[in-house]
Amino acid sequence: MKEHTAILIFSNSCEADSRIKKIKKGKLLFNHLNEKVVKVALRTELPVEVISSNEQIGSSFKERFYNAIQHVYSKGFENVIIIGNDTPQLSTQHILSAYNNLKNNKISIGPSTDGGFYLLAISKTIFQKINFFDYSWQTQTLLSELLNNLKNLDQDPLILNLLADIDSIDDLKTIQNYSKYFSSVFKRIISEILSISPVTFEIENFYFNSYFTKIPLNKGSPA
Repeated sequence: MKEHTAILIFSNSCEADSRIKKIKKGKLLFNHLNEKVVKVALRTELPVEVISSNEQIGSSFKERFYNAIQHVYSKGFENVIIIGNDTPQLSTQHILSAYNNLKNNKISIGPSTDGGFYLLAISKTIFQKINFFDYSWQTQTLLSELLNNLKNLDQDPLILNLLADIDSIDDLKTIQNYSKYFSSVFKRIISEILSISPVTFEIENFYFNSYFTKIPLNKGSPA
């Protein structure tokens, strides 16, 4: 099974993430996260494909995302586990849970608090039945659209822990509340960035699709 499954790390370069997400000294942050996600992926002992900004093909996010997945399938893999670089609490265990679920021909999804997802484990067969170009990418409805699509295909995906990703300086403040789960290096980077950047967002209500009301959340995860 392992030789048929690959992990795809789909992410921006640290320079691009810092610019897009408008985080001062963000290069230091995303360089650390890029290194961290590779280590997390390699611990699974699964093949790992890293497709960063310079390797991505397409004029829009959806095109680049789709083409990256197709690239991995073109190498002969039957399953792909797609992850990004901006979810600090993503662990090797999350990936292995998705991998084990693929053994039973089931999709796995790691939902993000912003309405997207930080992990998608999917077979080539199911991937070819989904029109990713119809989805509202980088919006709060992305995950619900994907779940509805899978339901129409009679797919019942495994839902992993709900985790927060880093799309802005405000997200970084939220992540800091769970700093006890992070390394001393990452804590220092967060503190350094927040010391020079104003935070305007107070933790109130995250986006939750009604789908998640039935899901037991990891108590260590931002929710």
